[in-house]
Amino acid sequence: MIQLALAKIFTVKAAIAACIALAGGVAVATTTGIIPDPLDTDVPTPAPAHSTRSTEPSTSDSPTAALYGLCTAYLAAAQPSMLDTPAYGPLVAAAGGKDHVTTYCTGVTANPPAATPTPSHPTGAPT
Repeated sequence: MIQLALAKIFTVKAAIAACIALAGGVAVATTTGIIPDPLDTDVPTPAPAHSTRSTEPSTSDSPTAALYGLCTAYLAAAQPSMLDTPAYGPLVAAAGGKDHVTTYCTGVTANPPAATPTPSHPTGAPT
């Protein structure tokens, strides 16, 4: 009987110690900024969910790699129905209309865009 009472007391003390440790951990995490403080009224503004990029065609003299790829694909297939798909919309806009795509793409593929250099990986031992 005494053993049963001692076991219950020990269980209650262990549960209380766990609650205190948990509450202390949450308090430390809140004060260090790991989790947000629920009483803080300075709520950051979330980022917009939609893209803010412009959908206007580029006015630069050199075509983008995307336009080069679209031109390469179009000239390889040479199917005018491809130009009706939304994926080819930027190409049609850059060419100035469906009637000009073949001429535009011939010029684009003659002068491919410069490749972006890829960074080399270090070969030596870390310092």
